[in-house]
Amino acid sequence: MSAWVGRVGGSYRRYSDDIAVVLPTGTKVDHVVAVVEKMLADFGLAMSVDKTDYAHFQSGKLVSRKPIQYLGFTFDGDTVLIRPSSLDAYRHKMRRGIHAKLVAAKVKEISSISVYKREVLSRYTHLGKRRNFLKYAYKSADVMGSQAIRQQVKPHMAWFNRAWESEISKVYGGMIVAG
Repeated sequence: MSAWVGRVGGSYRRYSDDIAVVLPTGTKVDHVVAVVEKMLADFGLAMSVDKTDYAHFQSGKLVSRKPIQYLGFTFDGDTVLIRPSSLDAYRHKMRRGIHAKLVAAKVKEISSISVYKREVLSRYTHLGKRRNFLKYAYKSADVMGSQAIRQQVKPHMAWFNRAWESEISKVYGGMIVAG
């Protein structure tokens, strides 16, 4: 695929199952799709049509209405952002992790006000030394020079605190249990 794209004057990038093909203006999208599908089929693979995006650039600027997506990021022609679904997945995973921590504490008869937050703060916020989604987001922002990514995750402590309070309420029945 890389050789074919190079022969027609384009660029090919692949990471795992994400493929980006950039071709010169005037290249017929239907032809490209047919060639890519054929090459994938030769290896027993299929293209995910619902995950396939097409975009048009003019003088280096994105002129398509819909942002392009690649490797968990979107680009609208000006701004690189983390895909909204990735942020939703992060918040969902955070809520599940907090919930599990609180359920384990309740089973051990630890009162809600005595549950240590340090482990989950380290896992889901900028605090702590471990690698996590937030550290990935900050590094991505730095590598891509995208202040907008930092703005996307700026409210992460509010998300955490809201999730913590919500899960305390669910697990401990809305009341502080002193033990």
